[in-house]
Amino acid sequence: MKLLTRTLAGVIAGLVITAGLTATAFAITSTGSITPTSGPDSGATATTITIPELTAAGTAVQTAGNYTLGSDGAVYYGYNPGTKISPAGVSFTSIESWTTTFDEVIAITADGIPYHAGNGGALTQVPLPAGVTAKQASGNYILGSDGNIYWSNGTKLAGPAGMTYTWVSGHVFGNPNWFAAVNAIGSDGNVYVATNAGTLTVVTMAASALPAMQTAGNYTIGADGAVYYSGTKMSSPAGVSFTLIESWTTDYDEVIAITAAGTAYHAVNGGALTQITLPAGVTAKQASGNYILGSDGNIYWTDGTPVANPTGMKYTSIGFHLYGKWTAEVHAIGTDGNVYVANRGTVNSSLSKQNITMTATTLTVTGVSFGMTTATSYTQTSSTTINATTPAHAAGTVDVTVTTQTSSGSVGPTYTLTQAYTFLDMVPPAAPAVNPSNGQSVSGTAEPGSTVTVKNSAGTVIGTTTAGTDGKYTVALSPAQPNGATLSVTATDAAGNTSAPTSVTVDATAPAAPAVNPSNGQSVSGTAEPGSTVTVKNSAGTVIGTTTAGTDGKYTVALSPAQPNGATLSVTATDAAGNTSAPTSVTVDAPTTPTAVPAMGYSGLVMLGMLAGLIGLLGLRRTLM
Repeated sequence: MKLLTRTLAGVIAGLVITAGLTATAFAITSTGSITPTSGPDSGATATTITIPELTAAGTAVQTAGNYTLGSDGAVYYGYNPGTKISPAGVSFTSIESWTTTFDEVIAITADGIPYHAGNGGALTQVPLPAGVTAKQASGNYILGSDGNIYWSNGTKLAGPAGMTYTWVSGHVFGNPNWFAAVNAIGSDGNVYVATNAGTLTVVTMAASALPAMQTAGNYTIGADGAVYYSGTKMSSPAGVSFTLIESWTTDYDEVIAITAAGTAYHAVNGGALTQITLPAGVTAKQASGNYILGSDGNIYWTDGTPVANPTGMKYTSIGFHLYGKWTAEVHAIGTDGNVYVANRGTVNSSLSKQNITMTATTLTVTGVSFGMTTATSYTQTSSTTINATTPAHAAGTVDVTVTTQTSSGSVGPTYTLTQAYTFLDMVPPAAPAVNPSNGQSVSGTAEPGSTVTVKNSAGTVIGTTTAGTDGKYTVALSPAQPNGATLSVTATDAAGNTSAPTSVTVDATAPAAPAVNPSNGQSVSGTAEPGSTVTVKNSAGTVIGTTTAGTDGKYTVALSPAQPNGATLSVTATDAAGNTSAPTSVTVDAPTTPTAVPAMGYSGLVMLGMLAGLIGLLGLRRTLM
């Protein structure tokens, strides 16, 4: 069977893949504490961390079938009281167990040395080639650091020339004549299979499935997020994509597939995947065999039925074990560090505590982290207490993590105080920028989302608002402030840090009315307060032009539309504080266009000449008379 193990890259945080183990330390949620529980994000806060589990009568850190890995780094077989099967001086960090004719286990040390045992016998080292260590184990199989796959006796499995492997998943089938099988992902992204220690051969899959992401028994998650059974794409609800799978063999070849959101699905013999109905709000945190560990700390069967749990204990991890005529058994670690067992078969039993006499041990602390940042310094002051100095860290609440090693020098458990320490934002915002104020309001820019507060010279708050996402703000003042009043403007962020104040003096005096030159209706010009906004309106009060007076006060406003002769215009100047002058009126003096004289043709000129001649003759005749 495939038990607790390795986290596959890209799988959602919090979901544990149960398809092989690696030589890594096991994580435990500690019942300890930290004092104080908060400090500045700049770090340098002295804290005291208490981890009671650092010394104890021994607790379980991982289960795999009838095998338990203790906090002392030893492997135990069975219960009440259980038998220690580890060689003297050897400490382990992970185990993998499965059931065939023998109740077998592979245990791996922190430096990747694999050991094997059957039916609770003594663990003996698996003879891998010189320099090769165990990268992963599943079922009877070991994935070596050289990319090859080895049987539990050290025999290398044959395969295509030059092929290496990145993932291995073992399973068993054929009760009562057991066979072991391995499904592996090659460096080319294809899936390869073998029976017992036979030759690895490729499984034909659709191009959309490659490269394969994970295998579990005869099941594979493809690059497209779909689940494949022996190379054939399985039916699943439209739009559903999976991130991890767990498979086991009983009378049926079953699988549990889990989405990134923690929704679990179940299928048999490659049939359609159907959703497992868990209680509202509960998601799948881990799957092993027929069992699901819910986000609520309870254990569920593949039909969504909770496993009877009379003590009300919550669980942190589960392991699956199969024996007899298909009796499925779950081994779970409670939050108290003890192992609890239940089975489902001919008789369904409730989860019950199992006693294991484990060696008491005191672990040595090897590291302290806040979030993902290493503590500036730490000292283990007693068997269960550490003094640690916080590092600089972004504001927010984080896990506190303590890594350990055993007395033999092997990697010990990692203990976590979940969301135990809060880094406080202690950096105040920059002083807000403030525009000139006319005493009615104050505007400007400040840290986005900060609370902008305006106080008068007596320190009384006369207005507040929240800066927008662009940092802009406008604060209405109540009461309005007189000309010359000095105001103080600050910004306060969400953490309560307040900026230095920015002062502004109220300018409630309007500019002088602008001087206006005669206008021809095309434009208006003149002089006004330098930098003021000059506005021209027609007799109806409609703005027909604006401009800004220069540093010398001169301005020219183009009018649109042009205004007719005799039109009365109003011109005002508004300063930066928003004070507007009295208006200056000007009447448009547009030049009158003269009446055009009709043009004469040639005949008209001839007649005009004849008329002039006639007048001349008449005048001469009068003279003679």
